[in-house]
Amino acid sequence: MSRRTAPCRSDFLECELGWDAPLETFFGQVFDTRYRDDGHDGLAVWMGAAPQEVPTAASLAERLSPWVDIGAELIEALEADRAAEPDWPPLDPEVVAWIETLPEIRVDGHMPGSQLRHPEPEL
Repeated sequence: MSRRTAPCRSDFLECELGWDAPLETFFGQVFDTRYRDDGHDGLAVWMGAAPQEVPTAASLAERLSPWVDIGAELIEALEADRAAEPDWPPLDPEVVAWIETLPEIRVDGHMPGSQLRHPEPEL
């Protein structure tokens, strides 16, 4: 698994992104630092939490573009992270079935109501 940071389009946002080899997906998380309190990390956007959800670094950049500036150099670095990761065995079908039974934690990449204590970050 790789984990990198990227420049955000607002001073109060932070972003972590990378390649998750076991899930075979790129992921991105955007944190709104204005809502970090009482142990809450301020997670506002989460993409790539399901198997094969985000297939390319370019698609991750496009999906995160409202909040994060992911340039060509970072896209290349993310693709290199994927290429450098050793092959993982496919997820066990029972694990995939279990993941599919979990309550939906994303709505178009956003954490839903009970887990989202603040609005979508605006720039």
